[in-house]
Amino acid sequence: MIATEWSKDLIACGLSFERRRGRSYLCVHLEDGRFHSVPVSLYPSLQRATPNQRRKWELVGGGVGFHWPDLDVDLSVEGILIGVPERVPTAAARGASRKAAKSPSSKRLRRAG
Repeated sequence: MIATEWSKDLIACGLSFERRRGRSYLCVHLEDGRFHSVPVSLYPSLQRATPNQRRKWELVGGGVGFHWPDLDVDLSVEGILIGVPERVPTAAARGASRKAAKSPSSKRLRRAG
């Protein structure tokens, strides 16, 4: 994500999850008092997570993003505010990366590194 002039002021101090009219929302709380909510459906990993997994988040980069260690999910404040959805690898892409990890050339690279 390219930092823009306005994004320098977008520092988060917290987040919450809310339910309104049957839908779940991720609400980002900014240091300047503003908050922004987006549908959790933009983030499949968070949508599938248990409430306990959702609660275990960390503020990263001095407030420029969030990390959920149990889910291995990272979201930037800027990405959330402009509506960038989570990119979840497809089954085909996961299979291709597993095949690449098992190939003889990748084993040579790992040993050499």
